[in-house]
Amino acid sequence: MPLSEQALVTLSQQPLAGLDSINNYQGHQCPGGACTLSARGQQGSSNVEQRVDNILNQMTLAEKLSYIGGTGFFDVKPIPVPNLNVPINPQIFQTDGPLGVRRNSPGIRFTSGLTLAATWNRKLAHEVGIAMGRDTRARGYFTILGPGMDLYRLPLGGRNFEYMTGEDPFLGGQLVPKVIQGIQSQGVWSCAKHYVCNDEEENRTNVQILVDERTLREIYLPVFEAAVKNGHVATVMGAYNGVNGYFCCESPFLLQEVLKKEWGFHGLLMSDYNAIHDGLNAALYGCDLDLPAGNFMNSKNLSPFIPAPLSLATIDDKVRRILREVVSFGFLDRQQLDPAIPLDDPSSETTALNEAREGIILLKNEGNLLPLSDKVHSIAVVGPFAQGAPPTGFGSSYVTPISFVGVLEGLQNEISPGTTVDLISANTLDPENARWEFVNANGELQQGLQAEYFTSNDLSGTPAVTRVDNHLNFDWDINPIPVSQNQGGFSARWTGQVRPVISGDHVFKVRGDGGLRIIVNGQTLFDNFNSPTLPPVGYGPTPAYSGKIALQAGQVYNVEIDYRRVSFALGDGGFFDSFEQGGLTGIQASWASLEAPPNFVKYDAVIICAGISNEYEGEGEDRPFTLPEFQDELIKNLSKVNHRVIVEFFGGGNFDSHQWINQVPALIETFYPGQNGGQALAEIRL
Repeated sequence: MPLSEQALVTLSQQPLAGLDSINNYQGHQCPGGACTLSARGQQGSSNVEQRVDNILNQMTLAEKLSYIGGTGFFDVKPIPVPNLNVPINPQIFQTDGPLGVRRNSPGIRFTSGLTLAATWNRKLAHEVGIAMGRDTRARGYFTILGPGMDLYRLPLGGRNFEYMTGEDPFLGGQLVPKVIQGIQSQGVWSCAKHYVCNDEEENRTNVQILVDERTLREIYLPVFEAAVKNGHVATVMGAYNGVNGYFCCESPFLLQEVLKKEWGFHGLLMSDYNAIHDGLNAALYGCDLDLPAGNFMNSKNLSPFIPAPLSLATIDDKVRRILREVVSFGFLDRQQLDPAIPLDDPSSETTALNEAREGIILLKNEGNLLPLSDKVHSIAVVGPFAQGAPPTGFGSSYVTPISFVGVLEGLQNEISPGTTVDLISANTLDPENARWEFVNANGELQQGLQAEYFTSNDLSGTPAVTRVDNHLNFDWDINPIPVSQNQGGFSARWTGQVRPVISGDHVFKVRGDGGLRIIVNGQTLFDNFNSPTLPPVGYGPTPAYSGKIALQAGQVYNVEIDYRRVSFALGDGGFFDSFEQGGLTGIQASWASLEAPPNFVKYDAVIICAGISNEYEGEGEDRPFTLPEFQDELIKNLSKVNHRVIVEFFGGGNFDSHQWINQVPALIETFYPGQNGGQALAEIRL
């Protein structure tokens, strides 16, 4: 049940124990002893500043230089003063956003930032902020690294889906402050990121964006200015990329002139992780916190330049900015973990659902096909996105949901009695549904694939393990690796047969963290076995590859899938595991028909879940504009047989649809609709 407006106001103004310093910070008196943290002025209250000065005066230069570097992963260090006279001196635990609390535990998967942008709803943006702030407190974190607010300048940006500005800086300037205010109303630092022009992922750590000042000020900067002036954001994160010759964490114009002087930002500017290239330049020109570990702004690198050209006052300003936010948010006076907030918070669940309800866009509805009338008694659903949690992108915004409502489940929840919903498995690429078979030693037909696992990296030698694998869907962080030796570089071969039930083109798909090869009926559909694709610099999605081949129904075709694992060190670039980032350290394979099955015309409506997910889109790698896996061909073929087709796009923006857009009557843009997207989509269709 959606929360009432009064209930949300109550949540946002709920008193937080030990926050007297917040209530009076910068002269702002909060009614009833509670404070939303969104109305902070630009001058600190005497109480906060006195406490900051007292702590600062106890710190040695070595302690100060240590304090402006992170703990080695996410966090801000405890204040390095022996016998500090405060109730607690916590390590300031930070967690990834901006689409929910990701770090170390399942959480609420909110919609993509673009979905929120599509709502044009300030009030809902504030509710989203409140929900994210509560979820952060429920897990004991002090900071959520969001909202993301860069622009959708091109449809290929790998992190477009994270950002809630969309294509319009005015829209972002209206929504972002509301999210920030909501987050900070719960006693949590919000982080405005990525400052600025972080609109592509390819070569993101070195690319220089060349932009004239008028465009910079009219298009790129306004949303960050709104975050500072209207949202009173506690922290800003500098981007990886450079702008006009200076890296963003080392830019005197962006950090000193614009952010701190023109806009009067009094919070702290943190670097993205290892986004600094030169520690002295970062220190001189305005970076306050070097994440993750002070690898650049540290005593070794900076001491030779103190007091000139790096003054003690400049170092003190950095420390003061961090301390001011720690003190003003009450982190030294109370526990951050709020056990009264459930991990699976019903209010957050409702907010995520409302985002999807308002942000999903109906792009085409020829003949008023939608909503589906009571005369619809049978619905066919095609696509892997119909099952499980609605998809999201790869990277630091990936949240493993505690619970979810998928497309099939949502339909089943909402359909009228007597209506059937069928998943068309023959047209759906899914490793768990793919049917493989082989002839065993007794000449009997058996389900699965014959697997041979080698300790070598090139399929040479005698197999160390032979067995039958019913499906090819392994995540080596979850599934035991069959060989005991060379687990980071073993190889494997799977052989068997497929027996299609539909004649025509079929797609075969393989995904894995190493060299891959797939051979069907003697034809090699894909092969990078000896030269596997390297991860993007830093990290990126585990790649998926596909090929197609014409097959006849009822005939038997031999299949061989080869795999050699390549162990990439994460520090040098690597594929992240499925739980933490949405990637895969393992191998998956599946196959499906691109043609309509028999009797497909009988369905009163057909829903095709098209698009991409964390396999193709996310941090570290830009996304395709064309649909992968021959989805265009699938849509064309199915819509020729059944004209009542509804295409639903999942992904961080639009796709090229010119091949079939005039052939289908309905098109829905879902972006990434969050964990309850299946429910919202069902309500829209029905």
